[in-house]
Amino acid sequence: MVQDEVKAELNKFLNQTKGDVNHMVQQFEMKKSADAYARAAQHKTGILNTNMLHNYKISDDLFLRQTITPDGKCHGMVMFLDWSGSMADICFSTVKQIIVLTQFCRKVQIPFDVYLFTTGNRDQMADNLNYGDITDEILNKYDRQIAHNVVGLTHVLTSSAKKSQIETDMFNLWCGAYIIHSGSRFSHALPCSSQFCMGGTPLNNALLLVPQIIKEFRAKTGAQKVSFVCITDGESAPVSYYAVRKKYDGTEYIGLCQPYWEKLMIKSDANVYPIGGENDNGFIDRGTGDCVRWVQSQVEDVYISNIFLGTLSKSANHLSMSGGKLDVKKFKKDGCFATQTSSWPLVGVINPTSFGDGQSEIKVDDGATKAQIKSALGKMLKSKQSSRVILTQLANQFS
Repeated sequence: MVQDEVKAELNKFLNQTKGDVNHMVQQFEMKKSADAYARAAQHKTGILNTNMLHNYKISDDLFLRQTITPDGKCHGMVMFLDWSGSMADICFSTVKQIIVLTQFCRKVQIPFDVYLFTTGNRDQMADNLNYGDITDEILNKYDRQIAHNVVGLTHVLTSSAKKSQIETDMFNLWCGAYIIHSGSRFSHALPCSSQFCMGGTPLNNALLLVPQIIKEFRAKTGAQKVSFVCITDGESAPVSYYAVRKKYDGTEYIGLCQPYWEKLMIKSDANVYPIGGENDNGFIDRGTGDCVRWVQSQVEDVYISNIFLGTLSKSANHLSMSGGKLDVKKFKKDGCFATQTSSWPLVGVINPTSFGDGQSEIKVDDGATKAQIKSALGKMLKSKQSSRVILTQLANQFS
């Protein structure tokens, strides 16, 4: 049966990547022990500068540079994975990396939640309201309100589930990505939910849901410090909201709008936060950086980072739009580059070809020459090393 074969592939992958998981755990424990020793050593001097400890940074990371917070607080992780159509070619490889990361979290007992996000139910409201009959009640309920239903969030993995349920959820996620990767020819034989259908990238609207999601995550896990990681491969659409619109005949109705040249003002906690609109250089700002800053204003002890999957030109453009600059030489050498921008506290760009599958077998054809075998070995080791470096730096967020 196809389902048994796919499950065997998942089990094979889990066995192959045990070394990567164990390496991440080892690095995590070493880093944690080093931090504990550093705290003890400084304490013996009679002066404990907690501010300096909080701002100490790891300087040699190839992917993520994470502030170490040696305060003994328990950590957790919430991850958003872009499930837009442009991710189709790399979603299976990306899901593999997420599975490795969640296996690490399970082994060191760090609570986690993983969500897919894409466009949701784009209800234009026109079918539910009478044209020309917009009452004060309707205006108060919808006018200038954020349209949360443009986001489809699918909760695919959680540490709160029982072991058997986590394994089932992992298999279902594997199958969802496998079907897309294989061109849907196995959709009839594998677990397949409509929630795995791909769409657009409503990242900005998804970010506006993050404070509530983190609040609920903390309530169920007890996590005090949360690492929020958003994996994308494209730019977000502007924030969607409801407003009064007009048909060609002048009839009014409530419909979806997106600010392009204007700024959308979000009221929260007696403060007003501008989102998007035209920037100082006259270019349209889709508002992702503003949404990230709004999230930071709503939550405490949350470390926000963006993993962007893209080629050299695409990654350079993403950093430019985020207020940063790509180190081209480093990106070409390592396949990844991390920096801080005006939009994200930390953004790491990765060439998808470096986001390897962690395979342990050399892929060569029968009758391959020594040169071909050597080349295949080099590619396998480079891919495995890049994948391990990336995942290890993600794991270091919890040390």
